[in-house]
Amino acid sequence: MAGARNKRRDPSAQRVAQPPDPERRSQVIATRVSPLEQQAILSAAVAAQMSLSDFVRHAALGRTAVPPPRAETPMFRPTYLPLVREINAIGVNLNQLTRIANASGLIPPGLDQVLDEINDALDRMMDLEGGA
Repeated sequence: MAGARNKRRDPSAQRVAQPPDPERRSQVIATRVSPLEQQAILSAAVAAQMSLSDFVRHAALGRTAVPPPRAETPMFRPTYLPLVREINAIGVNLNQLTRIANASGLIPPGLDQVLDEINDALDRMMDLEGGA
């Protein structure tokens, strides 16, 4: 046991320090802004769909803040919002039932009919929005 304490580590087995990566963002630049300036900067970052850090970095380096391309999602009238929330809640419940069905191997009777009714309701909603 005493011999184990006297053993020294071989210096060649130690890890060699790696040179710092010049691309690693390890430095912090702090600045003060007024509440109005802060709100304007935050709003611009949100409009550009960028994090605050990315937006400020792009602006400071003279780069253009271009939002990433987004797939178009259908917009509904604000009056449809409660309906959309209700459909979302139905979808969450349906997802839970689907997980149980997949785990147990049992499919509730009438599930196809319920799914058809939900799809028909969604189709009617989309037709109403498209025709308005």
